[in-house]
Amino acid sequence: MLSTQTAHLLARYRAWADALTYRAVEGLPTGEGTKLRSTEFKSIIGTLNHIFPP
Repeated sequence: MLSTQTAHLLARYRAWADALTYRAVEGLPTGEGTKLRSTEFKSIIGTLNHIFPP
C-alpha cells in the first residue's frame, strides 16, 4: 500500500515534471505545439491533452 509520505512525494514530483514540460512547450516557436506530427496524438498539444490528469 502507498504511504501518505510516498503519495506526497509522487505528487510533488508530478507537479515539478509537469511544470518543466509546460515551460518547455511555452518556449517553442509559435505553431510548434499545434503542428501536425506523425504521432499517436497528432501534435505536442494533443499529447499534453492526453496525459493531463482529469
